[in-house]
Amino acid sequence: MIGPDMIERVEPVFLILLLVATGCTASFGQSRFEGDLTFESQDQLDSFLLYCADCESVSGNVTIEEKGVQEITNLEALHGITSVGGLEIRNNSKLIDLKGLEGLAEVHGGCVISGNSALESLAALQALTSVGESIRISSNRLLEKVASFKNLKVVNGDLSCSDNPRLNNLDGFQNIRNVKGNLIIRGCGRLVSMMGMQGLQSIGGQLLVAENDNLLDLSGLDQLSYIGGDCIVDQHAELISLSGMPQLVTIDGFLQVVNNPRLTSLRGLESLRSISGLLQVYNNNSLETLSGIDSLVDVHIDDLAIIDNPRLDQCNVSSICGFLQANENRHSISGNDEGCNTRKEILDLCQRGGITITPGPNEIVFYPVPTTGLVYFTGSIVNPTLSVADIAGQRLIQEQYDGGAIDLTLLPSGVYLVELHSDRKTIRSSILKL
Repeated sequence: MIGPDMIERVEPVFLILLLVATGCTASFGQSRFEGDLTFESQDQLDSFLLYCADCESVSGNVTIEEKGVQEITNLEALHGITSVGGLEIRNNSKLIDLKGLEGLAEVHGGCVISGNSALESLAALQALTSVGESIRISSNRLLEKVASFKNLKVVNGDLSCSDNPRLNNLDGFQNIRNVKGNLIIRGCGRLVSMMGMQGLQSIGGQLLVAENDNLLDLSGLDQLSYIGGDCIVDQHAELISLSGMPQLVTIDGFLQVVNNPRLTSLRGLESLRSISGLLQVYNNNSLETLSGIDSLVDVHIDDLAIIDNPRLDQCNVSSICGFLQANENRHSISGNDEGCNTRKEILDLCQRGGITITPGPNEIVFYPVPTTGLVYFTGSIVNPTLSVADIAGQRLIQEQYDGGAIDLTLLPSGVYLVELHSDRKTIRSSILKL
C-alpha cells in the first residue's frame, strides 16, 4: 500500500508512472483514492492494481484514454472499484469490453464512453445504480448493444446515445423512469425502434431522435407522457410511423417532424394535447395528411410551419383549423400539394369538412402548466374521481373531485399524472410541478 509517507521508497520508474497516472494531485488512503486518476497506457492501469489493490473508491474523475505510447486492452486493474467521482472512457483503439468494472455501483458525476473503436459491449456496467450527471455513449463504431444500466431508474442529466452505427437496440435502459435532462438518440444506424426504453415516463429537457437510418417507428416509448423541451424527429430514411408514444400528452417546447421521406401521417400522436411554441412539419416527401395531431389544443401553438411536403393535401385537422382561423400571420405554408398550400386553402377544407374550430364544452384543458401548486381545467366531466400518481406509478391522491382546483401544493417538485375518471370517460394529463 502506498501512502504519502512512503513515496520515498518507490522506485523512480514507478514514481514517474504514478505521477502521470494521478496528475500529481492525489494521495492514497486505506480504501479510497483522493483526487483524479488518468490512465494513458495499459502499464499505468496494471501498476495501479499492484500498488493500490485495496482501493474501493476514487473521489475524483477516472479518465481512461490511451495517448499512443501503449494501447489499453483491458480494465481488470479496476476490479475492486465501486465508486468514482466521474468516469470517462474514450479514444481507446483496442479496448473490446469494460470487464473490470463489474463492481462499479456509483458514478457521482458524469459517465462518458466515447470514441472506442473496438468496443463491443458495455455489459460490465450492470451493477451501476446511480449516475450523478449525464450519460454519453458516442462514436463507438462496433458497439451493438447497451445491455447495461439495468439498475438505473433516474438519469440526473442528459442521456445521449449517438453515432454508434451498429447499435441495434436500447435494451439496458428499460428501468429508467425519468431523464432530467435531454434524451438524444442520434446516428444509431441499425436501430429500428426505441424498444428498451419502455419504462421511461418523463423527459425534463429535449427529445431528439435523428439520423437513425433504419428506424421504422417510435415504439418503445409506451409510458412517456411528458417532454419538458422540444420534441424533434429528424432525418430518418425508413421512418414510416410515429407510433409508439400513446401516453404522450405534453411537450413543453417545439414539435418538429422534418426530413422523413417515407412518413405518410402523424398518427401516433393522438394523445398529444399541448405543445409550447413552433409546430413544424417540413420536407417529408410522402406525407399525405396531418391526421394524428387532432387532439392538440390550438391555443398552445405559437407558430406554424408546414413547408415542402409535396404530397400533403389534408391539413384540415381541428388543431390546424383552429390555429389558422385565429391567426392570420403567425404561419408559413408552402411547397405542399393543392389543398394544403395556403391558409385559405386549408380553411376552405376545414369549413367544407365541418371541422369544429373552437373547443367544445366537453374539451378538457389543464392550466397553468407548469404549476406551483394549483391546477385548473376548462370543460366538464360529470362527478369524476380524482387520482394523482408520480412518475413511478405510485398513487398519491385518490378522492372524489369536488369541483375546485386540483391542489398539488404539498407534493414535491416533479412530474405527476393527473386523472379524472367518470362512468363515461377518463381524462389524463401529465403535470409538471415546479
